[in-house]
Amino acid sequence: MGLVCMLWCGDVVAQPTPEGSRVEEGQRHLTLGLRLFAEFHYGEAIQEFQRAYAATPTPALWYNIGLARLRLAQYDAAAQDFQRYLRDRPDAPDREEVTRQIAEATREAERQRSALQRRELASTLRVETPSREARITVDGRPFEARASAVAVAPGEHRVRVTAPGHQDWQAVVRVRPGAASLVLATPMPLTRYRSIPAGHWVSGALGVAGVGALATGAYFGFRALGADDGAAREERSLRADVLFGVGLGLVLTAVVAYFFERGSSRTERVVGAQSAPGQ
Repeated sequence: MGLVCMLWCGDVVAQPTPEGSRVEEGQRHLTLGLRLFAEFHYGEAIQEFQRAYAATPTPALWYNIGLARLRLAQYDAAAQDFQRYLRDRPDAPDREEVTRQIAEATREAERQRSALQRRELASTLRVETPSREARITVDGRPFEARASAVAVAPGEHRVRVTAPGHQDWQAVVRVRPGAASLVLATPMPLTRYRSIPAGHWVSGALGVAGVGALATGAYFGFRALGADDGAAREERSLRADVLFGVGLGLVLTAVVAYFFERGSSRTERVVGAQSAPGQ
């Protein structure tokens, strides 16, 4: 008479089975399955138990298969195998214990499904910014994972980026369940303007020429006052008058040119730590 062994708390339980070549085949697969189970090769043990069942259908083999599936964390399948065992063996002496195992396997299967669902619904946020010195915060907390995705709760998140020489960058990002969100933060450089006065080269040259003409005119005027000859006095007086007129005209032109030059002063834009001419 052939024997079928059922794994139960480390014990081997013998049960009668049909005789013949199929019994021998079933016993061979069962023995190999028990050895593989003991060596922690649970997947291969399940295959051998299934071959043994195909040769000699015995309810105890469902229990063996269910126990191996428990070791592989296949809780749903294990609960179904235990239920098949109780279905095919209504008078099972260990019914109460197997029922408890079915309940535990069902609970573990539910936890497994919940964990898988949470992973599928996990949301991630990634923040990229060109400045290596930038400080990133999300909802007021430092965000150290630069350019890498971090798991966040679905919903709205406030992202802020601060960098030396740049304006603060802020945005509210809505992260959907199970979505991977990317934020490209580009803070604008701080901008200042300063005025650069224009050079007063023309007004200065005109002013110097005008003062020179006035000085020369004064020179000829004094020479005219000291001249004994009437003709010489008249010539020097004429020169003095012309030079006084030219000098006065040059000085007045220099004053006008000065104000024109002052109005044409340019501005320079200071961007961060660098400067560029204003346009």
